[in-house]
Amino acid sequence: MKKILLYLNEAEEETISLALSLAKTFSSRLYVLFSLDADEIKDENLKDRLEDEGWQKLYDVEEMAFKEEIKVSLLFFEGKPEKLIEELMKSYEIEALILNPLANLNLLEIINKNKEKIIILR
Repeated sequence: MKKILLYLNEAEEETISLALSLAKTFSSRLYVLFSLDADEIKDENLKDRLEDEGWQKLYDVEEMAFKEEIKVSLLFFEGKPEKLIEELMKSYEIEALILNPLANLNLLEIINKNKEKIIILR
């Protein structure tokens, strides 16, 4: 397992720790995704604040990864999370997806489109 994708939006500390632990154990690159569905957010001030918070979360995970000598790539995209995850799983040849099962996502859609991939729910 050389490439792991962590969906960061609703990830709790335990989910992040699991992703870091697996990346370290398998010497994997950890791709960390934060997405912002701009179509859902009409207030520009709220959008700006959420974007800043998203980048801060990404930088926090990056700092933890560097301390553990884990290769990490930060990804911030606007769009529908399910579609972004699907595209990233294909384009980066991701072998494992880690997310919080409480994430506000259509999990069935993600699982059905990535049957050959490992899905880890924490």
